[in-house]
Amino acid sequence: MDVLVFLNKWNYFKDLARHQLVNRILIVDDDPISSLSLIRQLEELGHIVTSVDDTQKAIDIARALPPTTVLINIYLQGIDSYSFAEELRSLPRCDKVNIVALTHASDAESSINAMRAGCDDFLKIPVDLNLLKNKVNDTADAA
Repeated sequence: MDVLVFLNKWNYFKDLARHQLVNRILIVDDDPISSLSLIRQLEELGHIVTSVDDTQKAIDIARALPPTTVLINIYLQGIDSYSFAEELRSLPRCDKVNIVALTHASDAESSINAMRAGCDDFLKIPVDLNLLKNKVNDTADAA
């Protein structure tokens, strides 16, 4: 998605987000089917959601308008998504962004690496929608 299109989408909802409990969620995943499923379900919960397929687009969007939550597939092809989490945290106004790593792995090492890189939490793919809903709503409650 083009950064300008994304910003126009978020600006449209800016007033709504000020007056309601709404998360701006950014999904970083190169699997369009997985992303589409997450987008539909999160939008049904009333959140503003966009999806990009690479970390550079995500960084550009976060610089312009920091999301409240980032869901990142830590196994993006050709990308070190752990470095992405560190870079995102270093951006102005992004130190409070909730970063949730999405992973196919269930080993402790993957979750530890995600936490060391700056992720706040992780979810196993396929994502348990009740867990995701709780994590996203907890972030909205804290905002």
